Amino acid sequence: MTKTKTLLVDADITIHRAALACEEVICWDQDNDLWTVTADAREAKQRVDCEIRLYLDKLEADKAILCFTAPNNFRLDVAPYYKSNRKGTRKPTIFPELRQYCLDAYQCRVIDRLEADDVMGVLATSRSIKGTKVIVSDDKDLLQIPGYVYRPSDGEVRKVTRKQADHWFLTQCLTGDSTDGYPGLPGCGPKGAEKILEVGVWDEVVQAYAKKGLSEMEALIQARCARILRSTEYNLRSNRLKLWGPK
Repeated sequence: MTKTKTLLVDADITIHRAALACEEVICWDQDNDLWTVTADAREAKQRVDCEIRLYLDKLEADKAILCFTAPNNFRLDVAPYYKSNRKGTRKPTIFPELRQYCLDAYQCRVIDRLEADDVMGVLATSRSIKGTKVIVSDDKDLLQIPGYVYRPSDGEVRKVTRKQADHWFLTQCLTGDSTDGYPGLPGCGPKGAEKILEVGVWDEVVQAYAKKGLSEMEALIQARCARILRSTEYNLRSNRLKLWGPK
């Protein structure tokens, strides 16, 4: 029996890219500062269709599941400042229209309180989907998930081992993520994280925070912001979320 291959597509990135590419800024009256933004929804939908078909053909996959972020986010309960740096940032004009198009036209997954990254992480590590699963995303956060990750920007499929995934997670606990608005360990960049993670265990993270006068709880808050959920942290049958914690 031939195994199936399923693509788990980061639909947030896909439709944002397509919607932005189809925007046009028009100046109607420069003297009076009158500007408008227009967007061609038909072109944007065609772009999404072409991109999904390209992924399916290039990766020789049987189907694609488009994964979207839910309106609410469990990380705000962990750290209210999470992604607060994005407040006031405008989404592309036809982003909502394009999202609804995908929900109507494709097999999609939206899970309450989870981001698209979490949906992909949970599905990729669960047994709910048979065969090979490939995450399709340029977001470096997905390198936390053991399995196959296809990054469209470099055109290669990367196999991420469990050890590599865990190490990248601990690295992000230290470096934080300015894009997502959580700081990590103050003053710690990728090179600093590598020096700290000699073995690659949680205790090294805790000790690094302690040297900065910060508690393990603060380290845990950063970890829960950084952590992309796996099936061990989200039960698809009961829809129960379990926050990550050291064993």
